Amino acid sequence: VIKTRPMDSAEAKARFTKFWHRAQLSGSTPVEAAQAAVAEARTGATPPELFKGQIINDFEVRLQAVLNRGHEGLRPEEWENFASLFGDFFYVNQLLLPQGKQATVDDACMDLKQLKELYDKIENGSVKKADDDAMDVDDAPSQRSPAEAVAQHLGDLCTSLSKCGSCVKGTPVSPSGSSGRPYPSGASGAPLSSSSGGYGPTNNLSGASGSSPTATGSKGGSQDASDQNPLSHPGALRVLYMVLFHPCLLDPDRSLEAHRLLRGFCGLSERAKEILATWLADLDIEALRNLLDAVQQYLSITFLESYHESGTLDDENELQEHVFDMFVARTSQLCKNALRVMDLIYRANAVRIERRRQYRREELTHGTAAMLDSDSKDGGGSSRYEVLKFEEFRNDALNETESVLYHDYHHTLYYDFYLAKENPLRLAGRMPQIPKTLAEIMEKSVENMYTFGLLEYNFCLDASAKCRLLMMNTRDQQREETRQEVMAQVMQGHRRVNPYLVIKVRRDNLIQDTLLKLGSLPPSAFRKTLKIVFEGEQGVDEGGVQKEFFQLLLEQLYDPNYAMFNYNADNKTYWFNLSSFENNLQYELFGALLGIAIYNNIILDIRFPIAVYQKLLAKDSQQR
Repeated sequence: VIKTRPMDSAEAKARFTKFWHRAQLSGSTPVEAAQAAVAEARTGATPPELFKGQIINDFEVRLQAVLNRGHEGLRPEEWENFASLFGDFFYVNQLLLPQGKQATVDDACMDLKQLKELYDKIENGSVKKADDDAMDVDDAPSQRSPAEAVAQHLGDLCTSLSKCGSCVKGTPVSPSGSSGRPYPSGASGAPLSSSSGGYGPTNNLSGASGSSPTATGSKGGSQDASDQNPLSHPGALRVLYMVLFHPCLLDPDRSLEAHRLLRGFCGLSERAKEILATWLADLDIEALRNLLDAVQQYLSITFLESYHESGTLDDENELQEHVFDMFVARTSQLCKNALRVMDLIYRANAVRIERRRQYRREELTHGTAAMLDSDSKDGGGSSRYEVLKFEEFRNDALNETESVLYHDYHHTLYYDFYLAKENPLRLAGRMPQIPKTLAEIMEKSVENMYTFGLLEYNFCLDASAKCRLLMMNTRDQQREETRQEVMAQVMQGHRRVNPYLVIKVRRDNLIQDTLLKLGSLPPSAFRKTLKIVFEGEQGVDEGGVQKEFFQLLLEQLYDPNYAMFNYNADNKTYWFNLSSFENNLQYELFGALLGIAIYNNIILDIRFPIAVYQKLLAKDSQQR
């Protein structure tokens, strides 16, 4: 029989208050929350750690004192009492909440004008000295400003938020001696592959799915886990919404405060991200753009300052391993937290894009005049359908640093291998695996403390950086496929294998020879390095023969006499010939050739209108 220590009245009251506050943030009325708290307290359940369990009766008085008299000056204890509200998870979420209302998945119930007014009062607030304060100025104890006090309490709370719910599980991994430098062949510490589950087809970045990742730490997305995590409810997310507009994000001199505030976005569940993105999507487009610019500024300054301080800009090629490791350990999580906020803005922009797409569909049905009239009645106007450009999410500082791209590629895909080397028990007996999709990368992102998050939040990369990452992945796959072929030849002895994809063609029958060859190959063959041989000609393909092969093939496929494509002289692009007698296999050949060219880092002169790429990116068949 386990004997428990009886609780005194103060402890029991604090315990009940924690359950009561959590129930209210979950959307219950105070009466319903009290009933639920009584029932939960009787079960002996562990109270939620985020809540302090205190009842502040003068909550509104503290808030109104700042709003009404903050600029005139408040006593130090008044400012401290008010600042302490930002450290209480329940009461900070009640700030500026209209009477009788609750935050919902569609509405944060937050007037941004009032929020900015409150921040302005705090930033410009003055402290009134006591009348009996006769001590000399030099002897007076130093007091922090109201802005510093609020930022301190809010930062402490965000640090606590980063550890709750679906946040980091286990100990962060910072592999020793794991820099962004390429591993020499056979070097100790290089990621190992296995024939059963190693890399090869499993590390294919080009086929990564863009599906929404599942929340870390909740198998199957169980409702119970969601209920236990307070950040899954709209009422508990208002504090993070307030953090997004904190003035320290706009001030480079207050980067330390911003570091602590952005921790709160670590490990948010999918539901929490969707709620915050929906709230942000309702902002005016300029307010959303200003928020993105503020986070971009913070990200660039944080990255470049640390990069300069580490001496990494002196000579990146001669960068010592331990210097780069220290730079990554100091900076990676700060940058990843900023990218998490940018991810919310990116999701909000995706919501606006979908709204615009729906608006255009309805516009075709009801007419432009009817839609404009409907929008004017709703009060939104056409500005509700303005969106941010994808280029605005690109970050030049990250894109231009090759060592960081290489580091993030390897420490994201081969995270399990580094984990196994550091502590094999962390894998719980399973074999190291390479993530196959973006969802799997996102799932491990929270516990991977040694990456900047460039693969999971790849909206910050430009086309050149993505191309370089794709080439890294291509080289890995080609090396693995070659290794597999050589191992098969060694194990089977008599079997002759070719580690290359060799296409032998005749110049006078180029298309048919290529079609027959590609149609007879298994999918695994396309992962090999390409070699082209023109029948009856001597030569070694070191890249020039490949280029000539693709140029000749494209000229024939684009030839008007072949009738696969129509040429538009106005915009100098090609479109599919609807009257073509060629079967679908010919077009599949064309697509396969483009894929092979990209995989082998061959640049082709492909001239299609933007509509082709939009259709390729379409998520459903109706959009295609």
